[in-house]
Amino acid sequence: MAKMAKKKKYDDVLGTAMLDFAQGDQEANIRLLIDGEEDDWMKASRFFRTFDEMPVLEQIALQNCQGRILDVGAAAGCHSKWLTEKGFEVVSLDISEGACEVMKLQGIQNIVKESIFEFEDQNGFDTILMLMNGLGMSGKLSETHLLLNKLKTLLKPGGQIIGDSSDLIYLFEDEDGSYLIPSENYYGEVDFELEYKSLYSKFPWVYIDEDNLRNIAQECGLQAETLGEGDHYEFLIRFSQ
Repeated sequence: MAKMAKKKKYDDVLGTAMLDFAQGDQEANIRLLIDGEEDDWMKASRFFRTFDEMPVLEQIALQNCQGRILDVGAAAGCHSKWLTEKGFEVVSLDISEGACEVMKLQGIQNIVKESIFEFEDQNGFDTILMLMNGLGMSGKLSETHLLLNKLKTLLKPGGQIIGDSSDLIYLFEDEDGSYLIPSENYYGEVDFELEYKSLYSKFPWVYIDEDNLRNIAQECGLQAETLGEGDHYEFLIRFSQ
């Protein structure tokens, strides 16, 4: 399969595509490569889904939210919008300028353009939401504890972190049922390459299996509870102090 032609690195590919869709381009699609090999297309429309269009695990996550909420990696704001309509106070956080512009168009009020690692808040949150594999934004398994420890500093006493992840172990299953797992890196660490029109970006992500997440959470002083499991190695997990 042909690899993506090298183009200008542009860190807001997703935001630009979402903004185009919000402004009327119903065909806004993003080309996606994982580790330079898997070629797929991601529709910008998926970031605008209603509650009924969301996967079951996302619905469960939203239904378990409480109190003051931080929506990390809010994207087009579909989760923030639903929670706000239910009467919750929501802060919608995203590093993408395009995403923040889209959320403004959606009528979302409390928008912060910033990285979670730089974000500060004096009031604290009862729920921190990390959906669409948001728990993998650290990029590496070895840096997941940095993310969880940062999130802890933003929680009110008794607060919770709700996020989802997927276990990519199925990609390495042999015909006899054994697993041929590469030894050089954790098998859930991937590099995403995104292309939209003439724009291009590349960034690391990590899909963390549940056992590793639970172990890292314990090291960070957090208790883990599984809220749901999907049909294809995805799961929803809650952390609390």
